[in-house]
Amino acid sequence: MSRRKKYSEIGFERNLWWLERVNARTILKNEIVLDFDPDKNETQEQFEERILKLASLIKGISPDYTIFNSNRGIHVHIFTNKLLAMDERERVEYRIKIIKQFGTDLLKASERVTISLEYAPHWKSGKINELISGTVG
Repeated sequence: MSRRKKYSEIGFERNLWWLERVNARTILKNEIVLDFDPDKNETQEQFEERILKLASLIKGISPDYTIFNSNRGIHVHIFTNKLLAMDERERVEYRIKIIKQFGTDLLKASERVTISLEYAPHWKSGKINELISGTVG
């Protein structure tokens, strides 16, 4: 017997208990996620400063981006509608190209990978993912 539930069984109006527990999401079709980790012996302040210095390079890809802290790293979310005109394979290839430029986690090239949800407690540490900087409203 499947443990899956149909939307009609749990819909928003029937049960909101699960909504408070949501802490992850998948990458959007128009999103590139750069997952940075701190260098050894780098303080959190130095780490954040290093990532913020990359903002001019990020703006060259798209002016729409956000920077959030994560469990122990930082996620940079770059939004570009250029990706919407591509099929999934092309989007992955484009993301890989950008991710390699910054030397971050290649797993984030796929739309099927989950990432920690913004403004929600991280599933491992319980740390709230907070906005550090960004241009998307």
